[in-house]
This record gives sequence, C-alpha cells and structure tokens, in this order.
Amino acid sequence: MFVLLAVACASTPFASAAFAEEKKIPPDRRLEALLERARTRLAAGAFDDAQAAAEAALEGAPDSSPMRGTALTLAGDAAYGMGAYRTAAARYGEALQGNQSETEAAHAGFALAWSRMRIGRRDQARQTWELVARQFPQDPGAALALVQAGELAAQAGELDRARALLDDAVARYPTGPVAALARLGRAIVAMRAGRTPEAVGDLRLLVRSARPSLSHERRWLLELLGTAGSRERRGLEMRLMVRYEPGLAGGEAAATSPRAAGPWERFAAPFLDRTPDTDAARVLHALVLGAAEEQAWREAEGLADRLLDRFPGYAGTPAVLASVGRLAAAAQRWPLARSSFERLLARDRGGPLPPESRLAFAEALTRTGAPAPACAQLRALLDGPTGDSTPRALRLLAEIDETLGQPAEAVAAYERLRRDYPEQWSDSRMPYARVLLQVAGREPDARALLEALVQEGPGEAQREAAFRLGGLLAAGGEHERAVDLFMSAAYGTEEPSPWSRRALLGAARSLAASQRPEAAMAVYRTLLPSGPLPRPPRDGRPLRGLGGEVEDPEVAAAAAYDIADLLRASGRNAEAVDMYLTAASLAPSSDWGWRGRVGAIRCLVATRDWRAAAAIYQRVVESHRDAPDVIAAARDALGPPGRDPSGAARQVGGRRR
Repeated sequence: MFVLLAVACASTPFASAAFAEEKKIPPDRRLEALLERARTRLAAGAFDDAQAAAEAALEGAPDSSPMRGTALTLAGDAAYGMGAYRTAAARYGEALQGNQSETEAAHAGFALAWSRMRIGRRDQARQTWELVARQFPQDPGAALALVQAGELAAQAGELDRARALLDDAVARYPTGPVAALARLGRAIVAMRAGRTPEAVGDLRLLVRSARPSLSHERRWLLELLGTAGSRERRGLEMRLMVRYEPGLAGGEAAATSPRAAGPWERFAAPFLDRTPDTDAARVLHALVLGAAEEQAWREAEGLADRLLDRFPGYAGTPAVLASVGRLAAAAQRWPLARSSFERLLARDRGGPLPPESRLAFAEALTRTGAPAPACAQLRALLDGPTGDSTPRALRLLAEIDETLGQPAEAVAAYERLRRDYPEQWSDSRMPYARVLLQVAGREPDARALLEALVQEGPGEAQREAAFRLGGLLAAGGEHERAVDLFMSAAYGTEEPSPWSRRALLGAARSLAASQRPEAAMAVYRTLLPSGPLPRPPRDGRPLRGLGGEVEDPEVAAAAAYDIADLLRASGRNAEAVDMYLTAASLAPSSDWGWRGRVGAIRCLVATRDWRAAAAIYQRVVESHRDAPDVIAAARDALGPPGRDPSGAARQVGGRRR
C-alpha cells in the first residue's frame, strides 16, 4: 500500500474510511476484457466509451482486487479527458487507496494533482505533485512533477520553497530533458529573489547546451498550468502525466531572431520575440550580465540595448547598466563602460551613482578623453563619506589633474592620500614626486623623495626615480652622477622599461656636456637603427621606413640630431648633414622633421653647397606654410642675402628674395 498517498487522500472528500482487507479472487475474464476495452477507447480518445467500460469493470471488481484500482484510474482518465475534473479527482483519490502497482499509483497521483489544478485547488495540486515525486522517484513523471510543484510555489510567492523543489529536480535528474526546464525556472526564481549570480550561473549552462526551444517549452507548460483548455490540450496534459517529452510543446521549437549571432543572443531570441513579460525581462537581465562576465562584449551591449528598448519599465534596468559599466571598466572596455553609466544617469535623471560605480565611470571618462567630467565625478565622490573606493579615487584624481596641467591640485590629492591612507601610500610616491617637480618651490621635496626611491630595490618605480633624478642633476650641472643615474634607469633590471631609451638619451647628453663627445656618440648610436645608415637625399626627402626600424622614432631622431650637433661643433659639416637629415627621416612628422632639415641647411651653407641648401629650404617652406616660425628658422639658417653668387639660395617659387 502507498501509505503517504493514502494519508494525503484521506484528508479529502474522496477518501474511504478504511481499506478492504486483501483476499484472493478467481480470475474474471470479463473484467479483464472491460479494462482492456477502457484502455483501447482511451487511446482512441473515445472517453465516453472508456468511462462506460471502466465503470462496468468497477461494478464487478472486488474491493481488494488490483483490478479495482486499475478500473478507478481508467475511470479517472476518462473523466479527465471529458473535462469532468471533479469526477476525475474522486476516482484518482479512490484509486490511490486501493491495491495498485507502483506505476499505476504514480500515474494516479500525478493525475490527481492535475485534476486538483483544474478545480482550483492549486496548493493541494502542488503538495500532491511533491508527495508523489518523492514517493516514486524512479517514475518517468517524477522530475516534471517537481518542476510543476516548484513553478506553482513560485507563482504563490513562496520563493524559498520553489528554489528547494527546483534544486531537487536538478540534483535528482541532472541529465534528463526536464533538468533544463528546472534550471530555467530556478534562474527566474533566483532573479526574483535578488540572487543574480545564481541565475547567471544556471543560464550560462543553458546557453552552452544550445536548446533553442527551452523558452517556448516553459511558457507552454506554464500556460497548461494556468487554465483549462480544449479536448486536444487535455490529451497533452494526460501525456504529461506519464512523462515529459520536449516535442509535446510543438510550435516554436527553434525560433531565433535575425539579429542573433552569438550563443547568448541565440538563447535570448525567443524571450525577445514574444509578448513582453516580467520573466523575460529578468532572463534578459541575467543574460546581459552573463555575456559581460564572459567578455562577449558585442552580445552584452546588444542585449542591453534590446532590454531597454523592449522593456522600458523594467525595474532592474539600473542594476543591469551599473553592472555592465563596472564589468566593462574592469576589463578596460572604456567606451562601453562610459555609455552604460551615461545611460544610467540619464534614466535616473542625474541621481547619484554608488561610490564604486562613480569611480568606474570617472575612469571610463578619463580613458575616453573626457578628463574634466571625470574630475567632477571624483570630486563629488570625495566630498561625500569616505569608503573603500576613496584611496583609488584620490589616485585617479591626481593622475587626471596632472594630465590637465594642474600639478598643484595633483599634489593636494596625493598629500591627502598620504595623510589619510598611509598604508596605501607606497605605490603613489613616484607619481607624487613627478608632480612635485612641476610645482614651483617643491623641487627640494621632489629631490629628497627621488633620492629615497633610488636607494630602494630594483623595480619600475626605482628606474623612473633614477631617470627623474638624473634629469634634475643634469639640469644643475651634476653630469657625472647624472650619467650613473641614467644608466641605472636604462639597465636597472632585465625587464624592458619605458624609461630605457629616454635614459640612454639623457646619459649621452650628460656625457656630451662633460666634454666626452666620443663616449656620448657611442651611447647615442645605440638608439639608432642597427647596421650602416643609408645616406639621405640632399634635397630633404625623408628616407622611407627608417623610423620603423627603431622602438622609439622620436628618441632616435633626437639622438641623431645630437650626434649631428657634435659633428658640426667639431667642423665635420658633411657628416653632420647626413645625420641631421637622418634625424628628419626617423620622425618626419615631429619637430625633428623640420629641425633636422634646418640643421642640414646650416651645414650645407657652411660647405657652400648652395643648391642643396636651397632645395631643402624649399621643402621646408612647402611643408610648413602655416608655421611662420619654422620658415623663419630655415631662412635664418641660410644666412644673410647675397652669399650665393648664383642667387639659388634666395630663389623661391620663381622670385628672388
């Protein structure tokens, strides 16, 4: 006997007072024939005939006979097929108190739950599904019964109970077709309860499983649970009493949107293609976050757009935009981060962002070329209560102030960081020293801090400190120590550094200032392209591709220019011309482009190569028509009028000057 079910049914109007005592009865072929006829007519949809056969079998079946339980179940099925749900519930309730096989008892229990649904007893239906599923866990209908019970609990607002039932369905039946339905329902329950990460985790698995019909299947199941339907639909419900088959949902099995490209969009398409509802919005919310967490940025942005367009009143939209903004900022997807926060602010009509979001928004503004609005966000954040985001906000504000050419404001931010958060100060000492150098009267403080940093162990901050301190000493004429510091910055560690080549340039310049030109030129040449340098054309045309042979074309151009100055100072003007033009070729779009040509003009004039000087002068004039200072420098390099007897150096555009 199935005691739990019997107890459940005993509390209903359909229960008997006691069970008949079992006893053996002789075979009754007429009874078996009636039961077989009832089954056959049920399968054919002839419910009236089936009910008549089942009722006739009941008249001849002893109370304790298994055939009576079978006849009661068949009578219940026939009544259900005709839409006589109260009669069906009565027959199923009686059957569960009889002598049945496990298969028949499970079927009667699941069918009783459906009948109770149809007569408006939703709580009893849910309890029955749960009870039958737990008593007959091996039955093919048990998994769906747990899902149905979970969905009814969710509809009743019992989210914890719904979660437990759907958890049970996933845990007990992880690989069957019902598991995906349970996961989807569980994800929606999690979203309703504010457990977004759990929902994202379930949906991530569903997206990977690539079952496009899932949304339609769940919607179809909820529609069945919601209202009674036609004779045809009752037939589907009766099949669900036995087992779940995804194909029963029919219709929209693989509906996809023409915009769907990636897996997240494909999964989302059915939710977007149907009449808007809150569950669809919640699923899209979680899908946006899942795509963003997996850095499927195009899909995340597209789904967020669709969520806002399709569900303009969805209450979770601010949370979606804030989460996408933070995730995009963490991944340095600055344009997406900025647009997400801007849309959030526009939606909330300028309402304040939480501190972490405000900080991420400020950084996104900074990285997308809007430092002034970023400053405004940071100052508003720092004017409020302090929190975990305050130290990072101070550092970012100082960086922005430095970028905006406001070193005094940057110093103030760093000094507040040092005062209020000393345990987080260490990494900010080098940028603090850098802005101190830009504030009048603070050079001694900067030098003391740089000296301390140089004495610390090797690292990127130590290399920058050595470079900055070397520059200070060189500016003060302390070239010998400056060379040592520059070399330490260049070769302080085995790892490449952005300071290496600039430090070598500084070392070479200090060597030159120390009257050690050969040593200086040796260091300068390490910054030039390896191998012999091609001779540049004497008309000022740049050597194409030369800048691509070095790591930093502008540093290399500066080195070539300085070598040319040394050669010119020693009277080696012909060699200097080539090196000046090499400087112009290494970085033709920078100031070294015109400065190298002007230097070459001076040397060509010194060697009386008037025609080449005039050709280069003409090129400078043509390429800098809107830069009178550059043209004036080139004209000055030619010297006073009349130095060229042929007049070539003063003839520009067919006129003598």
